[in-house]
Amino acid sequence: ATADRQDEAMRQVATAMTEMTATVKSVAGSAASAATAAENADHQAKHGSQVVDQTLNAIETLSQGVEQASNDMKALEEETAQVGVVVSVIKGIAEQTNLLALNAAIEAARAGEMGRGFAVVADEVRTLASRTQSSTREINDIIERLQQGARSTGGMIEGRRDDAVDTLKQAAQAGTALEEITRVVADIRDMNVEIASAAEEQEAVSLEIERNTASVGALSQQNKSSTSQTEATGLEMQAISKQISQLVGRFKID
Repeated sequence: ATADRQDEAMRQVATAMTEMTATVKSVAGSAASAATAAENADHQAKHGSQVVDQTLNAIETLSQGVEQASNDMKALEEETAQVGVVVSVIKGIAEQTNLLALNAAIEAARAGEMGRGFAVVADEVRTLASRTQSSTREINDIIERLQQGARSTGGMIEGRRDDAVDTLKQAAQAGTALEEITRVVADIRDMNVEIASAAEEQEAVSLEIERNTASVGALSQQNKSSTSQTEATGLEMQAISKQISQLVGRFKID
C-alpha cells in the first residue's frame, strides 16, 4: 500500500512537471515573440526618427527660404518707396518747369514780335513738362500697385514663415517623442530578451526535473515489483513451512 501511494505521488509529480514544462516553454515562446515584435518596433521608431530628421531639415530649409523671400519683398517695398520719392521730386520739378514756362510765355507775349521765338520754345517746354507730369502720375500709380502687391505678398510670406516655424516646432516635438519611444522600446526589447533567456533556462531545468522524476518513478516501480516478488516468496515459504510442519507432525504420530 505504501509503495502504491509512492507510485501515485510520483505520477502526480511527473504530470505536474510536464504541465509546468509546457507552460514555461509557452512563456519562452511568447517572450521571444515579444522580443521580436519589440525589435521590429525599435526599427520602425528609428526609421520614424530618421524621417522626422529629414522633415526637420526640409522645413528648416523652407523656413530659411521663406525668410529670405520675406526679406526680399520688404526690400522691394522699400526700393519702390524710394522710386516713389524720386518720382515725386521729378513731378515737383515738372510742375515748377510748367509754371516757369507759363511765365516765360507771358513775358514773351509782352515782348511782342521779338519774343515770338522764345514763346515757341516756352510752349514746347510747357508741353514737355505736362507730359512729364502725366508720366509721373502713371509711374506713381504703378509704384502704388507694386507696393500694395509687395505688402500683400510680404504678409502672406510672413504668415507662411510663422506656419513653417510652428511646423518646425511640432516636428521637433515629434522627433523628441520618437526618440523617447525608441528608448522605451529598446528597454522593453532587452527585458523580453532577458525573460526569454530565463524562461529557456527554466524550461531546461524543468525538463531535467521531469527526466529525474521519470527515473525515480521507474525505480519506484522496480521496487514495487521487487516488493511484490518478496511478498510472494514469503507466502510460498510460509506454505512450504506449513507443509513441512504437517509432515513433521505426521512423522511424530507414526
